Amino acid sequence: MKNIKRLRKALGLTQAEFAKSISVSRTTVTMWETGHHEPDYDLLSQIAEKYDVPTDFLIGCGLYSNWDEIMENREKILQSIAVGWPSFKDILSATNDELFLIRFLGAFCKRIIIDGDRLHLFPTIPLEIEGKSPLESSTD
Repeated sequence: MKNIKRLRKALGLTQAEFAKSISVSRTTVTMWETGHHEPDYDLLSQIAEKYDVPTDFLIGCGLYSNWDEIMENREKILQSIAVGWPSFKDILSATNDELFLIRFLGAFCKRIIIDGDRLHLFPTIPLEIEGKSPLESSTD
């Protein structure tokens, strides 16, 4: 599971540190990262909860099935989000942290399709209109 390795590196942990944090051996983590074994569902859930990442990221499905491509195009993706949702602009321009992107995009998008120069975002929230976030409530 390459995304376990990606998570571990994003956290800045060695295999031994990561293994200790979830009560498994370093050898077990090595086996996961090299694809020789996979963690069971309970361990996946434990990792996801401990590090606040979606299990979909860990197993590389859904939005995260093309994570390498998303990371290669992250600037284009973040610019597109900032145009449609201006209230996110400052937050997105202040980070280049992969762990933040894993969490943010998991909450923000159902899917991202990159087709050559074209980018298709399938957000979980509607576009902002006239600078007002759809999450803001109106008292009028």
